[in-house]
Order: sequence, then C-alpha cells, then structure tokens
Amino acid sequence: MLNKTIVTILSISYSGSHYLSLLLGSHSQSMHLGEVYHLGKARPPKHPKVVCSIYKDQAQCPIFHGIGPQNISAIYDIIYSRVDPSITCLIDTSKSVRWAEQMRESKQYKRHYIHLIRDPRALIRRCAITYTTVKQRFHTRWKLARRLPLHAPSMLFGHTMTSIYTTGYSGTRPSRISFSAIIWMPGL
Repeated sequence: MLNKTIVTILSISYSGSHYLSLLLGSHSQSMHLGEVYHLGKARPPKHPKVVCSIYKDQAQCPIFHGIGPQNISAIYDIIYSRVDPSITCLIDTSKSVRWAEQMRESKQYKRHYIHLIRDPRALIRRCAITYTTVKQRFHTRWKLARRLPLHAPSMLFGHTMTSIYTTGYSGTRPSRISFSAIIWMPGL
C-alpha cells in the first residue's frame, strides 16, 4: 500500500490551503478531500458540516457517506476503497496539527505535509475589513483574551492595529509583533 500517498496541508484559516488543495487535487492521480476532520465531529442533525462538495446530503455522497466519529480513524482506508484505483494521492486540508498527529499513526501510506504560513500583513488587513465596528473588534479581542488571560489587558484595551497575538503549536506562549515592525521589516 505504500504506493498510496496522503498529503496534509497545515495552516491557519484564510491562508490559501483550500485553493492549494484544489490545485493539487486537479491532477489525474490525486483527489482533493477538503477538511475531512469535520467528519469525526459529532454534530446534531440540524447543523451537519458538509464535506462533500457535490451532494448537500452527506448520506448521498459516494465518497464520504457513512464516515463519522465511529470510524474516523480508518477514513483514508475507506476513501481509497471508494475512489477509482488510479487515484494514488489524497489531499487533506484539515489544517490542524492535532489531526495530522492523530492520523500519522498509520504507516501504510506515504505521508507528506505542507505547512502554509500566512503573511501577518494579510491578517491585519483582514481584521480591518472584517471587524469594522468597535463592538466587533472588542468581541474578537474578548474571545482571544479568554484564551490568553495573562495578556488580557493589552489585548482588550490596546489600539486596534497595534499588535497581533499569535500562539505557537504548543499554545503556551504568545508572541507580540508590533504593527510598525511588520510595516518596516526589510524585504516585505
């Protein structure tokens, strides 16, 4: 089975992972899966997360039907059994490091990981466009401050465009990058 490959794209939201997956999945021997980790989440019937881009009802999808929390650990085996034998590469854009660690236990497939890093200037631009009112900006800061309570005062009461707070994969220590440092970084 080592002639089958799983490519996992790791990234934060809005960094181009879906677009890259579509590009890679357009090859005749590969298939774009989307964020398949959603299939492993127990969801109420009123709010299902649709992974299949062809069928609105997951039960009708020939690739993803019947996949759920009970069999998520065998997701790639199930998908490979349902696709054309000429497909030798599955592109998974689940983005999460935790998901990638959970799925790497299986040694029967070749694994490749692509880590996309988003330009911090794009994050600042997106925040400026998305959160246009003071209330929206404060609400966003409030959610982040609850995750990182030691930095809550500067997050809640700092200037909107003053800094970006990011956490590494460990999620323990945030780093603060000033807006002016981003603008004046050489090479950007």
